[in-house]
Amino acid sequence: MDNPEKPTNTDTPITQPWWARFIRYAKRKVDERAAKKRYETQTDKAARVTSNATVWIAAFTFVSLVVSSGTFVILRSQLKEMHDGSVDTHILAQQAINQTTLIRQQLVGTQAAVLKFSSGFNMEGFFVGLTNTHDVAATGAHIRIHMTPVSLPKALPLGDSVVNEATVPLVEKDKPFAQQWPVPWPQQEFRGEDWPGKRAVRVDGEYSYNDGFGNKISESFCTVWLPRFNIVMKAENAYGGGPVQCEGLESTIRDVWARMKEASQEKKSPN
Repeated sequence: MDNPEKPTNTDTPITQPWWARFIRYAKRKVDERAAKKRYETQTDKAARVTSNATVWIAAFTFVSLVVSSGTFVILRSQLKEMHDGSVDTHILAQQAINQTTLIRQQLVGTQAAVLKFSSGFNMEGFFVGLTNTHDVAATGAHIRIHMTPVSLPKALPLGDSVVNEATVPLVEKDKPFAQQWPVPWPQQEFRGEDWPGKRAVRVDGEYSYNDGFGNKISESFCTVWLPRFNIVMKAENAYGGGPVQCEGLESTIRDVWARMKEASQEKKSPN
C-alpha cells in the first residue's frame, strides 16, 4: 500500500513584530472609540466629558499635592539650617560682647582715673583738693560750691548763697589740684557755754570728672563750720568743733550739749 503524498511547503508561519501588533491594537481602539462617539447621544457625550475632566482634575490635584509636599520639605530644611546658623551667629556675637565688656571692666578697674576728694574748713575759707590715684589722667574735672549762712541747730538758710566754681581740664597722677575760697561772713573760732551760737556757714558742693574711659563720675558733699569747744571733766576733757558733716548735724550738737551739761553738773557736785 502506497504512502499518501506529503505536502511540499514546510515553511513556518511568519510572526509579526510586537510594535506592528501594538499599532493594529491602537488603531482598532481608536476606530471603536470614533464609532462609539459617532453614535452616542448628547447625554452620553456630556457624561464622558465630565468623567474625563474629573480624571484630569484628580491627576492635576495629585501632582500639585506631591509638588507642594516636596517644596514644603525643602523649605523646612532650609529654614532649619538658617535658624541654626542664626542661633550660632547670635551666640558667637554675644560671647564677643561679653568678652569685650569683661576686658573693658578690667581696664577701667585697674587703669581708669580715680580722683580722691579732700576738703577743709577754717577761719580763712573753704579748701578743696583733687588727687588722681591711677595712671590714666582725669579730664574735665569741675567743682561747684554754694556757701550759705544758716541758723543752728537745724542749718536753715538765713540768706542767699554765694556760688564758687572751678574747672580743671586735666588732673594727672602725682599732680594734684587745690583751690581755696574765702568765706564771705564772719565766723567765730571758739565759743564757751553758749556753744555753738545761733549762726554758722554751710557749704554744699559737687565735683565731677571723666575717668578716661568715657565714664562721668560725680559726687556731692555738704559740711557746716561749728565753733570749737573745750569741755573740762574730772575723768577726761572733751574738745571739738570745726567742719562737721551736714548729715547728723543736729545729733552732733545734742551730744555736745549733753557733755556740757554733764560737765556743769560735775562742777556743782561737792565731790
